[in-house]
Amino acid sequence: MNLMGIGFLLLMFILAALFIIGAIVLMMGLSKKDKRNPTRKMGLILMGIPLGIAAIAFLYDSCHDTFTAKPTNKDLVGIYHITGASGLIAKSQYHLYKLEFRPDGTFYLSHTPNIDICETGKYVVDWQFELNEISFQCDNAGFTPAHIDRSFSGYRIEFIIGDPDSGESIFFTKDK
Repeated sequence: MNLMGIGFLLLMFILAALFIIGAIVLMMGLSKKDKRNPTRKMGLILMGIPLGIAAIAFLYDSCHDTFTAKPTNKDLVGIYHITGASGLIAKSQYHLYKLEFRPDGTFYLSHTPNIDICETGKYVVDWQFELNEISFQCDNAGFTPAHIDRSFSGYRIEFIIGDPDSGESIFFTKDK
């Protein structure tokens, strides 16, 4: 398990413990006869923190598709360079690697370490498959998938390296 996965599990444990402690403190506050005691208020606050974080995560997950645009084939056309590589490529070498989507449905990808795709071929965009929205095809070989990582400020093309849970990816962002 990678560091990100361990951190996520630790965060979930802390939030669950905070919720349970908040529930206990709230019960103690409710058992007192004084209606305006600080114990009850503290219990509500401790329970509200993990509930608020869970509500924000749920809203983000459910609204992400609504507020982030899916790029069309016309939007994808252009030249891209590496903007992130999870330590797989030195930052000083990012400008050496280029991905180009052409209007006729073909692509060019300069030889890039850890990405095993031919230099030229065809690409297809299909939003049916999550994390595999772009398929690169080289001559008669099979397809190699890539992900369109969308955010509120745009998108970038992600090539997931190895196991998807490892967190290693190479990101290409379109030149302006």
